[in-house]
Amino acid sequence: MYTVDIDTGGTMTDGLVSDGTTMVTVKVDTTPHDLTVSFREVLGEAARQLGFGDDLGRFLDEVSLIRWTSTITSNALGERKGAKLGLLVRLGSERSLYGEGPSPAVGTLVAERNVIGVDGDADRQAVLNGVRRLLEDGARRICVSLDSFPETRQEQAVKRIVESQYRDHYLGSVPVLLASDMA
Repeated sequence: MYTVDIDTGGTMTDGLVSDGTTMVTVKVDTTPHDLTVSFREVLGEAARQLGFGDDLGRFLDEVSLIRWTSTITSNALGERKGAKLGLLVRLGSERSLYGEGPSPAVGTLVAERNVIGVDGDADRQAVLNGVRRLLEDGARRICVSLDSFPETRQEQAVKRIVESQYRDHYLGSVPVLLASDMA
């Protein structure tokens, strides 16, 4: 089984993959507009170097652990800089973000007004109203976290609603990120 360590920096994303005997290193350009692109490119290149060709799924079946760090994230947190976030969360969890009591992220990493509660059944108009409000307030990343992992159906439904109204060329570089995709 392989372990994968990935570090996303401002310019390059580095990967180290090992099974205890074999070790490969990978370096790709960081994709600041969507860090998942460079993350996936590291995995794809590692799979090719280890003889899996373009069969990323077969490679991932042989991976026991992926660790990801980000210099970009560390710098953004430390400097309180970065893209303005908008969150769509389950109605009633706007302050706690599913924890006990108020989340320290609300008001520091994301403005309180940019955390919008939506019904888990993805009421189309409520989702679109929330997204419109986030975009009008300048959100550059829209994150959807309905606290339903490993079930992804509800988050996927919200993403489809957003993408049906705001196609890529309308949103430009404002990606819709799902918590379940990151888990």
